[in-house]
Amino acid sequence: MQTETFQADALKGTMEQPYVLQTSEATGLSMPLATNLKTIRIYDTNGLLVRSEEHPTRLFTKDDLKSLADGIYYQQVTLQNGQSYVLKMMR
Repeated sequence: MQTETFQADALKGTMEQPYVLQTSEATGLSMPLATNLKTIRIYDTNGLLVRSEEHPTRLFTKDDLKSLADGIYYQQVTLQNGQSYVLKMMR
């Protein structure tokens, strides 16, 4: 079993090799995302920006991607302090 603990200023994953969080086994998330969001950008597997939002109030979900074709997308989340996370999403 793999465990991961949040560390301030730690970078996990890249656009080429995202860190995939297995939420089916997660017991809790301690990333302060909801209150510190600066930008969210959604990229397809070719690196094409397909959606972007400044100062969002929440992360995008699969429901937010209904207008896009089925496939894999990468959600790049940038916080107010400059930290960046990449989350892999499947539609």
